[in-house]
Amino acid sequence: VELNANVVSKSSEVAREYFGEQLEYHKVILVDIDCPIVESTAIWIDTGNPLEDSNIKHNYQVVGINDSLNYKAIAVKKVVKNEV
Repeated sequence: VELNANVVSKSSEVAREYFGEQLEYHKVILVDIDCPIVESTAIWIDTGNPLEDSNIKHNYQVVGINDSLNYKAIAVKKVVKNEV
């Protein structure tokens, strides 16, 4: 699924409000509530298009999701190259 979303850093107020400091994550993605992303989904952030080049590996993994009334906050952790 290709989509545009707002990506905020872990240090933002939104990130701390939803996930605190206990969960190990690097960024928070804010998407529409109907977004089909689930925990353990592979994510590509600021990379080439994996739909056009299958050699592009994901660089983030979903580690937490917090639903609100109008959107989802998705915590993602950067993937170390040897974990891909």
